Amino acid sequence: MDRILEIVAHTPLWVWPLFAALLWLGIRAGQTRIVGYWQLWILPAAIFAVSFTSILAMEPGTSSVASWIFGIAAGCGLGWSFHRDETLRVDREHGLLRFEGEWKTLILILIVFVYRYYWGYKTATAPELVTIPGVALSYVGFNGILTGLFIGWRLHTFYVYRMGPTEDLTIADDEATPTDA
Repeated sequence: MDRILEIVAHTPLWVWPLFAALLWLGIRAGQTRIVGYWQLWILPAAIFAVSFTSILAMEPGTSSVASWIFGIAAGCGLGWSFHRDETLRVDREHGLLRFEGEWKTLILILIVFVYRYYWGYKTATAPELVTIPGVALSYVGFNGILTGLFIGWRLHTFYVYRMGPTEDLTIADDEATPTDA
C-alpha cells in the first residue's frame, strides 16, 4: 500500500485533470448522443499526438518506427472491424452524427491511460528498460496498435458518414444528448 501511495504522490499534477477529462469522455460515450462531425477527430488526434511524442522521446531507430507504423496499421484494421456493428445516424447537411451509447470507448481510454501510466512508472523506476530492444519494440508496437484502434474507428465512422443514408438530426430526439455541434 505504501508503494501505491508513493507512486500516486510522484505522479505529475497535470495527469489527474487529464484522467478526469478522459473518464468524462468515456462516460459520455455510454450515452446516446449527437455530435458534430469535427468532434470525431479530437480523441484520435490527441491519442496520435501522445503516441507520436512518446515515440520521439525514446529517440527511435528504424525498427521502432517500423513497429509503431505496423502497430498503427494493425490497430486501424481492428478499430474498423470493432465498430462495424455500430449504429450511426447521419445528417450530412448539418454535419451531425447520432451515436448509440457504448462502453468500448471508456474501456479503450482506460487501457491507453493505464498502459501509458504503467510504462511511465516502469521507465522512471527502471530506466534501463528503454534500452532493451524487445521491451522497447513491444511498447512502441502496442502503442501503435492502441493509436490505430482509435484511428480505424474514426475511419469507419467517416466511411459511414460519407456513404450512409442521411436524415435531419436537428429534430428533437428524447434519447439523444446533443453536444456543441
